Amino acid sequence: MIIPARVSLEQSSSYHTAQFKQQFFEDKIVCDITGGFGVDSFYISKVSKRVHYYETNKQLASVVSHNFGILGVKNIEINSSEINNQSTLPLCDVIYCDPSRRDENNRRMYAIADCSPNISDLKNHLFEFAPKIVVKLSPMSDITKSVNELGSVSAVYIISVNNECKELLFVLDKNNNTNSEYDIFSINIQGYKTESFCHTLQQEREASIKFDIPKEGTFLYEPNSSILKSGAFKSVANTFGICKLEKSSHLYTSSNLADNFPGRVFLIEKIYPFKKQKLSDIFEKYPKANISVRNFPLKSEELRKKLKIEEGGEIYLFGTTDCFGEKQIICCKKY
Repeated sequence: MIIPARVSLEQSSSYHTAQFKQQFFEDKIVCDITGGFGVDSFYISKVSKRVHYYETNKQLASVVSHNFGILGVKNIEINSSEINNQSTLPLCDVIYCDPSRRDENNRRMYAIADCSPNISDLKNHLFEFAPKIVVKLSPMSDITKSVNELGSVSAVYIISVNNECKELLFVLDKNNNTNSEYDIFSINIQGYKTESFCHTLQQEREASIKFDIPKEGTFLYEPNSSILKSGAFKSVANTFGICKLEKSSHLYTSSNLADNFPGRVFLIEKIYPFKKQKLSDIFEKYPKANISVRNFPLKSEELRKKLKIEEGGEIYLFGTTDCFGEKQIICCKKY
Protein backbone atom coordinates (compact mmCIF):
# COMPACT_ATOMS: atom_id res chain seq x y z
CA MET A 1 0.00 0.00 0.00
CA ILE A 2 1.13 3.57 -0.74
CA ILE A 3 0.18 6.33 1.72
CA PRO A 4 -0.70 9.64 -0.04
CA ALA A 5 -0.52 13.26 1.09
CA ARG A 6 -1.55 14.29 4.59
CA VAL A 7 -4.42 16.54 3.43
CA SER A 8 -5.97 13.64 1.49
CA LEU A 9 -5.74 11.48 4.59
CA GLU A 10 -7.18 14.19 6.86
CA GLN A 11 -10.32 14.44 4.77
CA SER A 12 -10.71 10.68 4.29
CA SER A 13 -13.69 9.04 5.96
CA SER A 14 -13.17 6.81 8.96
CA TYR A 15 -14.03 3.12 8.82
CA HIS A 16 -17.23 3.68 10.82
CA THR A 17 -18.58 6.61 8.78
CA ALA A 18 -17.63 5.01 5.45
CA GLN A 19 -19.42 1.82 6.47
CA PHE A 20 -22.50 3.77 7.57
CA LYS A 21 -22.71 5.49 4.18
CA GLN A 22 -22.91 2.14 2.37
CA GLN A 23 -26.70 2.18 2.84
CA PHE A 24 -27.02 4.92 0.20
CA PHE A 25 -25.27 2.90 -2.50
CA GLU A 26 -26.47 -0.71 -2.24
CA ASP A 27 -26.84 -2.32 -5.69
CA LYS A 28 -26.32 1.09 -7.32
CA ILE A 29 -24.06 2.47 -10.04
CA VAL A 30 -22.17 5.30 -8.35
CA CYS A 31 -19.99 8.22 -9.44
CA ASP A 32 -17.60 9.42 -6.74
CA ILE A 33 -16.59 12.78 -8.21
CA THR A 34 -14.14 13.67 -5.42
CA GLY A 35 -12.32 10.36 -5.05
CA GLY A 36 -9.42 11.48 -2.87
CA PHE A 37 -7.69 8.68 -0.98
CA GLY A 38 -10.46 6.32 -2.11
CA VAL A 39 -11.74 5.27 1.31
CA ASP A 40 -15.37 6.04 0.46
CA SER A 41 -15.07 4.54 -3.04
CA PHE A 42 -13.61 1.36 -1.53
CA TYR A 43 -16.48 0.89 0.93
CA ILE A 44 -19.07 1.93 -1.65
CA SER A 45 -17.67 -0.72 -4.02
CA LYS A 46 -18.37 -3.44 -1.46
CA VAL A 47 -22.14 -2.95 -1.80
CA SER A 48 -22.61 -1.27 -5.20
CA LYS A 49 -22.67 -2.62 -8.73
CA ARG A 50 -19.97 -0.26 -9.99
CA VAL A 51 -18.08 2.85 -8.87
CA HIS A 52 -16.69 5.51 -11.20
CA TYR A 53 -13.90 7.20 -9.22
CA TYR A 54 -12.85 10.74 -10.26
CA GLU A 55 -9.81 12.59 -8.90
CA THR A 56 -8.20 15.71 -10.40
CA ASN A 57 -4.81 14.95 -8.82
CA LYS A 58 -3.32 12.47 -11.31
CA GLN A 59 -0.59 11.35 -8.92
CA LEU A 60 -3.13 10.62 -6.19
CA ALA A 61 -5.40 8.80 -8.66
CA SER A 62 -2.43 6.63 -9.67
CA VAL A 63 -1.68 5.81 -6.03
CA VAL A 64 -5.31 4.90 -5.37
CA SER A 65 -5.44 2.73 -8.51
CA HIS A 66 -2.34 0.89 -7.26
CA ASN A 67 -3.89 0.39 -3.81
CA PHE A 68 -7.18 -0.86 -5.24
CA GLY A 69 -5.21 -3.41 -7.26
CA ILE A 70 -3.51 -4.70 -4.12
CA LEU A 71 -6.88 -4.88 -2.36
CA GLY A 72 -8.34 -6.86 -5.25
CA VAL A 73 -11.08 -4.35 -6.06
CA LYS A 74 -12.61 -5.17 -9.45
CA ASN A 75 -15.63 -2.87 -9.77
CA ILE A 76 -14.01 0.60 -9.57
CA GLU A 77 -13.06 2.54 -12.68
CA ILE A 78 -10.37 5.22 -12.14
CA ASN A 79 -10.70 8.60 -13.89
CA SER A 80 -8.14 11.37 -13.36
CA SER A 81 -10.17 14.25 -14.75
CA GLU A 82 -11.77 17.39 -13.34
CA ILE A 83 -15.53 17.57 -12.90
CA ASN A 84 -17.10 20.84 -14.05
CA ASN A 85 -20.21 22.12 -15.84
CA GLN A 86 -18.92 20.75 -19.16
CA SER A 87 -18.05 17.28 -17.87
CA THR A 88 -19.83 14.20 -19.15
CA LEU A 89 -20.41 11.44 -16.62
CA PRO A 90 -21.78 7.95 -17.14
CA LEU A 91 -25.46 7.63 -16.27
CA CYS A 92 -25.68 6.39 -12.70
CA ASP A 93 -28.00 6.03 -9.73
CA VAL A 94 -26.14 8.20 -7.20
CA ILE A 95 -23.37 10.81 -7.33
CA TYR A 96 -21.20 11.13 -4.23
CA CYS A 97 -19.31 14.36 -3.52
CA ASP A 98 -16.90 15.18 -0.71
CA PRO A 99 -15.65 18.64 -1.77
CA SER A 100 -12.19 19.78 -0.70
CA ARG A 101 -12.41 22.08 2.28
CA ARG A 102 -8.94 23.61 1.95
CA ASP A 103 -7.99 26.75 0.02
CA GLU A 104 -4.77 27.35 -1.92
CA ASN A 105 -3.05 28.30 1.36
CA ASN A 106 -4.16 25.03 3.00
CA ARG A 107 -6.63 26.80 5.30
CA ARG A 108 -9.84 25.03 6.32
CA MET A 109 -12.98 26.28 4.57
CA TYR A 110 -16.61 25.64 5.57
CA ALA A 111 -18.82 27.63 3.18
CA ILE A 112 -20.02 25.59 0.19
CA ALA A 113 -19.03 28.38 -2.20
CA ASP A 114 -15.45 28.16 -0.90
CA CYS A 115 -15.17 24.39 -1.36
CA SER A 116 -13.93 22.63 -4.47
CA PRO A 117 -15.96 21.73 -6.38
CA ASN A 118 -18.76 24.16 -5.55
CA ILE A 119 -21.59 21.65 -5.51
CA SER A 120 -24.33 24.30 -5.52
CA ASP A 121 -23.03 25.50 -8.91
CA LEU A 122 -22.65 21.95 -10.25
CA LYS A 123 -25.89 20.49 -8.93
CA ASN A 124 -28.18 21.03 -11.93
CA HIS A 125 -25.52 19.71 -14.31
CA LEU A 126 -24.97 16.62 -12.16
CA PHE A 127 -28.70 15.92 -12.07
CA GLU A 128 -28.45 15.24 -15.82
CA PHE A 129 -26.55 12.05 -14.95
CA ALA A 130 -28.13 10.90 -11.67
CA PRO A 131 -31.42 11.47 -9.80
CA LYS A 132 -29.68 11.64 -6.41
CA ILE A 133 -26.57 13.35 -5.02
CA VAL A 134 -25.03 12.66 -1.61
CA VAL A 135 -22.83 15.51 -0.35
CA LYS A 136 -20.46 15.24 2.60
CA LEU A 137 -19.61 18.45 4.48
CA SER A 138 -17.62 19.38 7.56
CA PRO A 139 -19.32 18.86 10.94
CA MET A 140 -18.60 22.55 11.55
CA SER A 141 -20.89 23.59 8.69
CA ASP A 142 -24.16 25.37 9.47
CA ILE A 143 -26.95 22.95 8.55
CA THR A 144 -29.67 25.49 7.70
CA LYS A 145 -27.29 27.64 5.66
CA SER A 146 -25.97 24.57 3.81
CA VAL A 147 -29.49 23.36 3.00
CA ASN A 148 -30.38 26.77 1.58
CA GLU A 149 -27.21 26.94 -0.50
CA LEU A 150 -27.49 23.41 -1.86
CA GLY A 151 -31.22 23.24 -2.58
CA SER A 152 -33.16 20.04 -3.40
CA VAL A 153 -32.30 18.57 0.03
CA SER A 154 -34.54 15.68 1.11
CA ALA A 155 -32.54 14.47 4.13
CA VAL A 156 -29.66 15.49 6.39
CA TYR A 157 -27.53 13.02 8.34
CA ILE A 158 -25.42 14.15 11.29
CA ILE A 159 -22.90 11.39 11.94
CA SER A 160 -20.97 11.12 15.19
CA VAL A 161 -18.54 8.40 16.26
CA ASN A 162 -18.21 7.85 20.02
CA ASN A 163 -20.11 11.10 20.58
CA GLU A 164 -17.78 13.20 18.41
CA CYS A 165 -19.46 14.77 15.39
CA LYS A 166 -17.54 13.67 12.28
CA GLU A 167 -19.59 14.36 9.15
CA LEU A 168 -22.69 15.99 7.76
CA LEU A 169 -24.38 14.27 4.83
CA PHE A 170 -26.92 16.05 2.62
CA VAL A 171 -29.07 13.94 0.31
CA LEU A 172 -30.18 15.90 -2.77
CA ASP A 173 -33.11 14.64 -4.82
CA LYS A 174 -33.67 15.76 -8.42
CA ASN A 175 -37.45 15.69 -7.90
CA ASN A 176 -37.32 17.82 -4.76
CA ASN A 177 -37.67 21.46 -5.78
CA THR A 178 -38.11 22.81 -2.27
CA ASN A 179 -36.26 22.75 1.04
CA SER A 180 -39.41 23.38 3.06
CA GLU A 181 -39.32 19.97 4.73
CA TYR A 182 -36.59 17.40 5.10
CA ASP A 183 -35.74 14.66 7.57
CA ILE A 184 -32.84 15.21 9.95
CA PHE A 185 -31.19 12.01 11.18
CA SER A 186 -28.98 12.27 14.26
CA ILE A 187 -26.60 9.29 14.26
CA ASN A 188 -24.08 8.30 16.95
CA ILE A 189 -21.99 5.19 16.23
CA GLN A 190 -20.53 3.53 19.32
CA GLY A 191 -18.82 0.24 18.50
CA TYR A 192 -21.54 -2.22 17.55
CA LYS A 193 -24.29 0.08 18.84
CA THR A 194 -25.74 2.93 16.80
CA GLU A 195 -28.06 5.56 18.27
CA SER A 196 -30.47 7.05 15.74
CA PHE A 197 -33.04 9.82 16.09
CA CYS A 198 -35.10 11.43 13.33
CA HIS A 199 -37.04 14.66 13.36
CA THR A 200 -38.14 17.47 11.06
CA LEU A 201 -37.98 21.23 11.52
CA GLN A 202 -41.78 21.37 11.58
CA GLN A 203 -41.92 18.82 14.40
CA GLU A 204 -39.40 20.85 16.37
CA ARG A 205 -41.31 24.11 15.78
CA GLU A 206 -44.65 22.63 16.81
CA ALA A 207 -43.41 20.61 19.79
CA SER A 208 -44.29 21.80 23.26
CA ILE A 209 -41.92 21.15 26.13
CA LYS A 210 -42.20 20.73 29.88
CA PHE A 211 -39.66 21.97 32.40
CA ASP A 212 -38.82 20.43 35.76
CA ILE A 213 -36.20 20.79 38.45
CA PRO A 214 -33.84 17.82 38.93
CA LYS A 215 -34.29 15.77 42.10
CA GLU A 216 -32.11 13.31 43.95
CA GLY A 217 -32.93 9.72 42.96
CA THR A 218 -34.25 10.68 39.51
CA PHE A 219 -32.60 10.50 36.09
CA LEU A 220 -30.53 13.06 34.20
CA TYR A 221 -30.14 12.89 30.40
CA GLU A 222 -27.47 14.42 28.18
CA PRO A 223 -28.25 14.14 24.42
CA ASN A 224 -25.48 12.91 22.14
CA SER A 225 -23.46 15.34 20.01
CA SER A 226 -25.51 14.70 16.86
CA ILE A 227 -28.76 15.70 18.55
CA LEU A 228 -27.12 18.80 20.00
CA LYS A 229 -25.93 19.69 16.49
CA SER A 230 -29.39 19.05 15.01
CA GLY A 231 -31.22 21.33 17.45
CA ALA A 232 -33.88 18.69 18.21
CA PHE A 233 -34.17 19.91 21.79
CA LYS A 234 -37.97 19.81 22.05
CA SER A 235 -38.48 16.82 19.74
CA VAL A 236 -36.23 14.54 21.79
CA ALA A 237 -38.00 15.57 25.00
CA ASN A 238 -41.43 14.81 23.50
CA THR A 239 -40.36 11.49 22.01
CA PHE A 240 -38.93 10.17 25.28
CA GLY A 241 -41.36 11.83 27.69
CA ILE A 242 -38.73 13.77 29.62
CA CYS A 243 -38.54 17.34 30.93
CA LYS A 244 -35.94 19.98 30.23
CA LEU A 245 -34.08 21.63 33.09
CA GLU A 246 -34.08 25.05 31.43
CA LYS A 247 -34.54 26.43 27.91
CA SER A 248 -30.81 26.80 27.20
CA SER A 249 -29.39 24.04 29.43
CA HIS A 250 -29.98 21.09 27.05
CA LEU A 251 -30.13 18.66 29.96
CA TYR A 252 -33.26 16.67 30.79
CA THR A 253 -34.77 14.81 33.72
CA SER A 254 -37.49 12.28 34.54
CA SER A 255 -38.62 10.18 37.49
CA ASN A 256 -38.93 7.02 35.39
CA LEU A 257 -36.19 5.76 33.09
CA ALA A 258 -36.59 6.66 29.40
CA ASP A 259 -35.42 3.54 27.57
CA ASN A 260 -33.06 3.80 24.58
CA PHE A 261 -32.38 7.50 25.07
CA PRO A 262 -29.85 8.68 22.44
CA GLY A 263 -27.16 9.95 24.75
CA ARG A 264 -25.85 9.50 28.26
CA VAL A 265 -28.13 8.63 31.18
CA PHE A 266 -27.24 9.33 34.82
CA LEU A 267 -28.78 8.63 38.21
CA ILE A 268 -28.75 11.76 40.37
CA GLU A 269 -27.14 11.27 43.79
CA LYS A 270 -26.93 14.78 45.18
CA ILE A 271 -27.72 18.35 44.13
CA TYR A 272 -25.91 21.37 45.53
CA PRO A 273 -26.70 25.05 45.01
CA PHE A 274 -23.72 26.79 43.44
CA LYS A 275 -22.85 28.89 46.47
CA LYS A 276 -19.46 29.59 47.99
CA GLN A 277 -20.31 28.00 51.33
CA LYS A 278 -21.26 24.72 49.61
CA LEU A 279 -18.09 24.26 47.53
CA SER A 280 -16.12 22.63 50.35
CA ASP A 281 -18.99 20.18 50.94
CA ILE A 282 -18.78 19.07 47.32
CA PHE A 283 -15.00 18.58 47.57
CA GLU A 284 -15.29 16.55 50.77
CA LYS A 285 -17.88 14.19 49.31
CA TYR A 286 -16.50 14.06 45.74
CA PRO A 287 -12.71 14.68 45.70
CA LYS A 288 -12.53 13.10 42.23
CA ALA A 289 -15.09 13.48 39.43
CA ASN A 290 -15.76 14.17 35.75
CA ILE A 291 -17.02 17.72 35.25
CA SER A 292 -19.27 19.13 32.51
CA VAL A 293 -21.17 22.40 32.24
CA ARG A 294 -24.36 23.34 30.42
CA ASN A 295 -25.69 26.92 30.53
CA PHE A 296 -23.33 27.79 33.37
CA PRO A 297 -21.19 30.91 34.00
CA LEU A 298 -17.93 28.90 34.32
CA LYS A 299 -16.16 26.61 31.88
CA SER A 300 -15.48 23.01 32.94
CA GLU A 301 -11.84 23.66 33.87
CA GLU A 302 -12.75 26.85 35.74
CA LEU A 303 -15.33 24.94 37.78
CA ARG A 304 -12.82 22.17 38.49
CA LYS A 305 -10.29 24.66 39.83
CA LYS A 306 -12.94 26.31 41.98
CA LEU A 307 -14.03 22.96 43.43
CA LYS A 308 -10.40 21.69 43.69
CA ILE A 309 -11.53 18.32 42.38
CA GLU A 310 -9.36 15.79 40.52
CA GLU A 311 -10.34 14.52 37.05
CA GLY A 312 -11.79 11.01 36.65
CA GLY A 313 -13.66 8.39 38.64
CA GLU A 314 -17.26 7.18 38.52
CA ILE A 315 -18.89 10.44 39.62
CA TYR A 316 -20.08 13.07 37.12
CA LEU A 317 -20.72 16.66 38.14
CA PHE A 318 -22.84 18.94 35.96
CA GLY A 319 -22.77 22.66 36.49
CA THR A 320 -26.04 23.98 35.08
CA THR A 321 -29.03 26.30 35.51
CA ASP A 322 -32.55 25.14 36.40
CA CYS A 323 -35.88 26.51 35.15
CA PHE A 324 -35.98 29.04 38.01
CA GLY A 325 -32.60 30.46 37.02
CA GLU A 326 -30.78 28.85 39.96
CA LYS A 327 -27.18 27.70 39.39
CA GLN A 328 -26.65 24.12 40.53
CA ILE A 329 -24.07 21.34 40.75
CA ILE A 330 -25.73 18.01 39.96
CA CYS A 331 -23.75 14.99 41.21
CA CYS A 332 -24.56 11.69 39.55
CA LYS A 333 -23.37 8.31 38.28
CA LYS A 334 -23.79 6.76 34.85
CA TYR A 335 -26.83 4.52 34.75
